[in-house]
Amino acid sequence: MAFWMVVLLCVGAGQRWLRRSLDTAAAKPITLDRPLSTLPLRIGSWEGVEIPLDARVEERAANDDYVNRRYVDAESNRFVDFFLAYTASPVTMLGHRPDVCYPAVGWRLVETKQDAFTRSDGSTQKCLIHEFTRGTAQNQGLVVLNYYVLQGKYTTEWTDFWGPSWRGQNLSGDPRFYVAQVQIVSSVMLESLFERVEETAKQFAAKVTDEVEVLLPLTPLATRAGAATDEPAGVDAAP
Repeated sequence: MAFWMVVLLCVGAGQRWLRRSLDTAAAKPITLDRPLSTLPLRIGSWEGVEIPLDARVEERAANDDYVNRRYVDAESNRFVDFFLAYTASPVTMLGHRPDVCYPAVGWRLVETKQDAFTRSDGSTQKCLIHEFTRGTAQNQGLVVLNYYVLQGKYTTEWTDFWGPSWRGQNLSGDPRFYVAQVQIVSSVMLESLFERVEETAKQFAAKVTDEVEVLLPLTPLATRAGAATDEPAGVDAAP
């Protein structure tokens, strides 16, 4: 009996040690070769300023890296709010989508639609456009353009990183096992101006996407720049 008690105690201690080790590994941010903070503040005629995130929002998001900025176009005086988030634990990104987060703080989702913008090289980049309103007169609105980069490939579908293979902890700390999300937000004061504001968001997306791509592992621009290898590595999932 005493022998089995010792065995059980040792097993329990081992499990507690393993759980603490896994929690420590999961809590330690996985860093990129080029941090997202190196994204230029000046992009064409757009000038950016940093906007600190609320500490509670930052904690809940649990990203390994992010930037949150407002960019103003010096030529037109238009502005957008830009959020870029990176996590090497893709499952943590599942709940942080415009159609989830904005309604949670009082915005009413009017429409989500597939759209696209033209990049600097002439290629077409797919994105989602979300329209939100708030207030009884519905004269206050938001346009949110978003898309994801999943291990170097572009997607607009969060279900692409929903399955079991994306839910393991990244115990090896591989920065190439990741998803990143781009959100470009523009305010609307009159519902009739949604279309014009969508164009503003897409115009900025066309400017910033190349700058984002070069920072993220396995993307074509990062690979050509020598910042990543061609093949994604596997991830060691926790039991």
